[in-house]
Amino acid sequence: MLKAKIITIIIERGRAGLFHATSPQMTELLVSGESVQEVRSAVPAVVEAIYGAHGKSVQVYETEPEGEDPAIPAPWVIVPNRGSATAPC
Repeated sequence: MLKAKIITIIIERGRAGLFHATSPQMTELLVSGESVQEVRSAVPAVVEAIYGAHGKSVQVYETEPEGEDPAIPAPWVIVPNRGSATAPC
């Protein structure tokens, strides 16, 4: 059975002016960029590469934020590809 995994991506501005994305559920995740949009655009490929390094093929989707409060990050969804049915997220 294919099961999706929900993670939280936190994007913060670093001291050097770059923005950094991390996740409490994926401690190996670190994405940096010059803008929030640049970081958000790069997150799916990085998460997919991390899973790929563990032999799992996934797709990553950002969800629509519930409100306008940027302090509450919208969850992201990791969905295993059909070929990964025996290797859940």
